[in-house]
Formats: sequence, C-alpha cells, structure tokens
Amino acid sequence: MEHDHPAVARSRNRAVALAVAPYLAILAFCSFLLYHAFRIPPGSDGKLGADVWPKTILVLAILTCAWKIATTGLRARDARPSSQHDASEDRSASRDEIEDPGDEIPAWLPWLGIALTVGYVFLFSEIGYFLATVLFVATFIYAGNYRRPFVAASVALTAAFAFVFIFMKIVYVSLPMGDGPFRHLSEAIMMLMGIK
Repeated sequence: MEHDHPAVARSRNRAVALAVAPYLAILAFCSFLLYHAFRIPPGSDGKLGADVWPKTILVLAILTCAWKIATTGLRARDARPSSQHDASEDRSASRDEIEDPGDEIPAWLPWLGIALTVGYVFLFSEIGYFLATVLFVATFIYAGNYRRPFVAASVALTAAFAFVFIFMKIVYVSLPMGDGPFRHLSEAIMMLMGIK
C-alpha cells in the first residue's frame, strides 16, 4: 500500500542517522583536536616536529569518518525500494538481520569507543602515555568481544612498547610521563628501551 512508503522512508532515515552519528561525533572531536594541533610549533631546520604525527593521525581519522558517512548515505539511498514489493522484501530482510545476532553490532559499541578514546586522551597526563596505551588497547580489544585476556594483554603491551619506541626513539616526540609512581614507571620503561 502506498501510505506505507513514508513510514519506510522515515525508518530508513532514522537508521542512517543512528549509523552515522558516531562517525559525526568522532569527526567533530578530531576536528576540534586538529584545530589545537595547528597551535603546536613545527620543527625547525627541516626536521619533523611534535606537530607532524598528531596532525597526520587526525587528518586520516577525519577522512575516514567522512568516507564512512558518505558510503553509509549512498548505501541507504541505493537500498530504497522502487516498489511496494521491494519494500516488503526489504523489511523482511531487515527483520532477518535483526534476528541474526551473529552480524549485529550493538548500537552502544561505537559510543563506547568514543568514550574510551576521550578517556585515553585525558589519562595521558595523569598516568603517562605507556600505561594509558596499555589500558586503552586492552579495553578496546575486550569491548570488541575478544575474550582472551592473555592475548589482549600481549597485544596491548606490544602496541604500547612499539608506539613509545617509534615516537620517542625514532621520531623524537616527547610523550607524557605521568605523575608520582606513574612517572617512575614511564622512566623505567624508557631505561629498559634505551631511551634518554
């Protein structure tokens, strides 16, 4: 029946809005951080400065979010039913997808990722880059439904050591050390890795 089409369109628009909302939030947050990253003084004498990597990562994150928003919108537009028969099939397929828990991503998961990322940024100065990275990566892996603590901890430690080595040993970017006992931990990690 024709009067079902507006309801289907509204439902589809609502689904698209919910799908792109996390990416819009991340894009806005990264844009805010990029604005502040441009206040970091560039390197002198042609050397890479502390501004290069934050700007690079944030620009890539913004481009990724923009691409995801665009592709989500295009997919939704292409999926619009041209007839009531197509609309019925679309609703039936949507019900089948909802009933299949294997492919369903919880709606709160992207928001948890945003919250973890924001918390990670604010933990830098308190507990230091190394420990903040370990906790962030391990929690992110666990939140992604990977329930092997040893593997998650190993990946988190490896990532933290690798990032510290790249940023401090190769790129010469100063990372937050943390306060109190956390600073002692950061200093011990740097000594272990031969970073002065």
